[in-house]
Amino acid sequence: MHVAEWLNTVRARDVMTREVVTLGPDDPISDAAHLLLREQISGAPVVNDLGICVGVFSASDVLAYEEDRATQESIRPSIYYRTPEEYEVGTEEWTRWEEVQQEFAEEPEATVEQYMTRDLVTVRDETPLAEVIRQMLDAHIHRILVVDEQSRLVGIITTTDVLGALLRQASRERAVGAGQ
Repeated sequence: MHVAEWLNTVRARDVMTREVVTLGPDDPISDAAHLLLREQISGAPVVNDLGICVGVFSASDVLAYEEDRATQESIRPSIYYRTPEEYEVGTEEWTRWEEVQQEFAEEPEATVEQYMTRDLVTVRDETPLAEVIRQMLDAHIHRILVVDEQSRLVGIITTTDVLGALLRQASRERAVGAGQ
């Protein structure tokens, strides 16, 4: 099967991640930042109490918050300029996280809703992978939300999911070619 044919045969539901890490609109930014670090992801969908996707919150939004805070208070943004010491992939411990949390605690904290991206790019689960990729490229994004007809989140497709699907297909084609 040629790549173009395969990309139009595979559907969003075939490559999407169904167990999605999400945030709520009222979550404090410090909790959201900690979740992104702990889960080692660059962003997460924001869903309301009805499960409807209302935004996306990413590491860029944490930086925007820190820059706003620094501008208002004429201070150096702590998260923006500091990286953790002794961070180990796969652990939940981040040795300097307590310092960051303390800095957040020193002032009234903003919520995810105040900084999330509201302009969502979504697809349905029956959308061909070729269309998913086109939308990701057109919007210059690394994740696309898969929603049902009521805009409830049912999955997410990241660039990693797309690359994994392409690699699996190439492996299948190689195995078929070797068997001939």
